[in-house]
Amino acid sequence: GEWSFEDWMAKRCEVHAFDPTTPLRARHEAHALGRGPNLSFHYEGLGLRTGGSASSLVSGVYGKLGGAIRPLDEILHALGHDDRQLDFLKIDCEGCEWEAFVDIAERTPQLLTRVCTLVMKVHVSTQLQMGSTHQLARMAAFWKKYVEEAGFRLWYVHRNPGSPRGIDNHVHPLLVALGMDERVCCFEIGLHRPQ
Repeated sequence: GEWSFEDWMAKRCEVHAFDPTTPLRARHEAHALGRGPNLSFHYEGLGLRTGGSASSLVSGVYGKLGGAIRPLDEILHALGHDDRQLDFLKIDCEGCEWEAFVDIAERTPQLLTRVCTLVMKVHVSTQLQMGSTHQLARMAAFWKKYVEEAGFRLWYVHRNPGSPRGIDNHVHPLLVALGMDERVCCFEIGLHRPQ
């Protein structure tokens, strides 16, 4: 329900916000309606090409998910943004980021050349898609695809400890062995690709 950043950005540029969380849908739609023509809300979420509905998914924190789940290229196509530059892309998808962004880099790498700044919350907890070695490999693939190959540079990092109740901040033992705090949910990071 936090809209302050999107509201601020909408005073300067066109903003599209997405969330497939069913219990929050009406509140998000009402908020976007009252903010003028530069802010639009879409009841859908980011995912893989297999897409479909999120109706079978449940967020442990926010409840039942619904709406469409689509990859970034399909979302951009639906908005008519096939050839537009994305000055700022903000992602907080509660664990889908590793899978979705590796998919983008592998299947549609040309999208990366159109993104200037990427700000995202990257989850490192076992509860949010970092519970297996295969899932950890996505983290390495993300770094390789975005930093080494696409030329993004890290300009911001903020540690987020997660829920005080500890429901989302258990880090995989391999990451702990490599030096990561064992009680952290995620990191908010900023990546920028020089033009």
